[in-house]
Amino acid sequence: MIIYIRSKIKNMIKKYLSFSLVAILAILFIGSSVSFGQTMPKVTASLSKKKYNPGESGVITIKFKPGEGVKIPKDPPIEVTLTGDGVTGTGVQDYSGAPGGDYFDNPMIKYNFTVSSDAESGSTISSSVKVKFHYCSSESGLCKEGTKTLTVKIKIK
Repeated sequence: MIIYIRSKIKNMIKKYLSFSLVAILAILFIGSSVSFGQTMPKVTASLSKKKYNPGESGVITIKFKPGEGVKIPKDPPIEVTLTGDGVTGTGVQDYSGAPGGDYFDNPMIKYNFTVSSDAESGSTISSSVKVKFHYCSSESGLCKEGTKTLTVKIKIK
């Protein structure tokens, strides 16, 4: 009888410890996913004008829409690469003076480009815009790197 009771107690302790371990792991997983699991912001690109003349310069506005609890830092710098026949990227406009201290208040940058002087009138240049940036959790400060590739269609007058 005593052996039977000891066996039952051991089984209850094993079940209790197993349940406790699972509960602790679940709490840790949920907590870590909140602090480390920020989702990558949505990124969009738009042109400053509807049509461009051959040889004309323009601006691509790149906007970030971070989720709740996510911020876009100014440093390390955001990198933009523009590829496509008939268009040349000339660089990101300086955003160091934008409001928000180390992070953007309104996460948006502008990228300059120039249409080739021999671009064919009436054509459309399809260009790829690759944006490499970082995004950080407001709560933990942990940052991740993100890359997004977008397409812009540049119409030639």
